[in-house]
Amino acid sequence: MQSALLGIGFGVIITACHHPTPAAPAPANPTMVAIAARLDKLLVASPSDGALLYQRASLVPVIGDPPAEALPYLERLDATGWSHPLAGNDFEPIAGDPRYVAIAARIAARSHRVSASTVAVRVPVPDLIPEGIACDPASPGFYLGSMHKRSIIAIDAAGVTRTVVAPRTGGAQSVLGIKVDAARGVVWAASHNDPAMEDYREGTDQVISFAIADGSVRRTVSFPAGEPHGANDLAVASDGTVYVTDMIGGAVYRIPPDRDVLELVVPLGTFIYPNGLALLDDRQLYVGDALGIALVALAGAAPTAIRLTAPAGIALGGIDGMVVVAGHIYGVQNGIGEPRVVAIAIEGTRALSLDILENDPAALAIPTTTCLRDRALYTIANTNLGAITAKGLAPGRTLSEPRIVRTPLP
Repeated sequence: MQSALLGIGFGVIITACHHPTPAAPAPANPTMVAIAARLDKLLVASPSDGALLYQRASLVPVIGDPPAEALPYLERLDATGWSHPLAGNDFEPIAGDPRYVAIAARIAARSHRVSASTVAVRVPVPDLIPEGIACDPASPGFYLGSMHKRSIIAIDAAGVTRTVVAPRTGGAQSVLGIKVDAARGVVWAASHNDPAMEDYREGTDQVISFAIADGSVRRTVSFPAGEPHGANDLAVASDGTVYVTDMIGGAVYRIPPDRDVLELVVPLGTFIYPNGLALLDDRQLYVGDALGIALVALAGAAPTAIRLTAPAGIALGGIDGMVVVAGHIYGVQNGIGEPRVVAIAIEGTRALSLDILENDPAALAIPTTTCLRDRALYTIANTNLGAITAKGLAPGRTLSEPRIVRTPLP
């Protein structure tokens, strides 16, 4: 989130969800410097926490430190037996350093490849830059939100697209997470002020609902002006309450069914870059951030966020798209190494195990979000997010057709 933030690991500066590593070192960003200091404090208490070490290492060039200062963190990560391959775009400034090459090779040697996905549909709009995907129970196709075009499209199994929400409707900005509320005939969108979008102008993040039937605006709820926020992902409860992650503010908000206001669910700064979220039921919400997953109990006057515990060697950080069903969290984990689709067995606030469902780079190239249908996950597998710069799409960059891949559940 260029409005300052991170993305696929903190080493990748982004405009909305993810960003390519710049050719020259980025100037120190106060938000990132503050996050680095927070991670340093957490590492004192948990010196062998893999997600902490990975994120701290990837922050080194972002906060303006010499890139080689990432190596001690990566050496400590390697010493834990970490087996999630490093994402090269998080560490481009030291890619040629023999020490980095050796660490990356040892970690990669401990991993195993899983290739179980097939291409479900190709999206014939290369410059769509889709970040959010949603399944509609009433339709066999998918909805995709466009970061670049500020719109929402539908696509069927044959790859035929139609515009659901026209570009800029209702002042829509870069569209990140989207969710369908079939009971009310609307699709909700997280609208983020982002330089990646066409006709960029500074503005305030919003959450907007559109009628599926004609794309008209039903409701618009804006974040408070004058302070940084980042609308990212959404979840919709059965009564129509909408939950949204604020990736910059480090919080979760809710929108009541009958009032166009944002209510804090947990305090600002509770999370570090909260991204994916999914309701377990109308009283409990799982939230993923850079370091792990928390269960938020929604009942009562003061909802609480409790971090999931996990057995040694299981890393829960960096989850983007997330769904919860039948005792499992299924998610796209793209923030602490090479992207992968995972299944996490859960029991309350405990993660019992993590299984890799897909991690083949040939299948996943900067994947983001996912939705569930017919015992399979459908994931945006190549978003072209690497083509985004702080000034929009990189000129002359060749864009590929985005793909939606199908990954069967075990």
